[in-house]
Amino acid sequence: MSENGSIENESDSMPAETEIGFRPDEMSACEKCGRVNPPNRAACLYCGASIAAVDPSQIRLTPRVLENWEKGFNVIVISTPNDLDVSAAMRTSRNTSIEVDLLRDISAAGAIVPIARVENETEAAIVQANLKNIGFETRFLSDAELSAEKLPVRCRAIRFAKDEIILTPLNRGPETALRKSEICLFVTGAIIELKLETTEKRKRRSTTVTGESTTSFDMPLLDIYSKTGGAGYRIPGTGFDFSALGADKSIVAAHNLETLTRKLRDFAPDAKFVDDYLRLRQLLDAVWEPDSRKETVGVQRLGFGRKESVAVLTSSNGLQFTKYSRMQRHLL
Repeated sequence: MSENGSIENESDSMPAETEIGFRPDEMSACEKCGRVNPPNRAACLYCGASIAAVDPSQIRLTPRVLENWEKGFNVIVISTPNDLDVSAAMRTSRNTSIEVDLLRDISAAGAIVPIARVENETEAAIVQANLKNIGFETRFLSDAELSAEKLPVRCRAIRFAKDEIILTPLNRGPETALRKSEICLFVTGAIIELKLETTEKRKRRSTTVTGESTTSFDMPLLDIYSKTGGAGYRIPGTGFDFSALGADKSIVAAHNLETLTRKLRDFAPDAKFVDDYLRLRQLLDAVWEPDSRKETVGVQRLGFGRKESVAVLTSSNGLQFTKYSRMQRHLL
């Protein structure tokens, strides 16, 4: 309160907020409003206009976490530094919001994996510039390019001819013949689905978990891509006719898929073969989280004011594997 009894505005008595750590000659002026901004901002603090003159490798980015259904841009690591500088990695982490542990793990893995998923091309370019400073070579692919919602054509049978394979789709439709010279890529992996079922007892405002059970389902897969493009073709480990293996056919579906994969690689030796999806799943989870949904499947009344409900939490990596498979095709 002032001497004359009036109440002062607290913000009027406080010094204006200033940026610490930048010299006046390092500050950038906004072309729209003329006010100066620190050199690590892509947009004006005051009016929100873009600051084109800013070095993207110096911008501090705080990207919004996107939902799986949203269309974003994926920054993909193509090659990694031989020796990651930890202090430089920490600076890159501050500028991009990518965890230092993820930078370190991807660098050690030396694999082609996504390292960030952002909202637009501008943010993708900022991430790329920062990663380039510490030795990462990257490129970005949009979710629209990956088109993971469009699944490969699921097949139910295959036949081998002299210079081609004939794939029979699971649903009605014409068979597809692929010449060995057309086949460019094989990607192996698996769809892993986990279900957690919980029984909860509700009484007034309290909830108590009274039971819990977990089930899992794993299905190995092989995706085949041709040079002519398209969504590719998918051979599942179950529900597939492996008669083409002849005497090599086993009673175990997983073994049959392994045998078929070897036969296809021998048939089209020039095609690239990618089989590291399962090894890299933990790194992929950091950027492409598995889909999950929770559903209440039943409610039972136990008495006055008390209820027991059964809820099922389902998690699946189906979208993630399709993104990984499609990414490999785009990077050929």
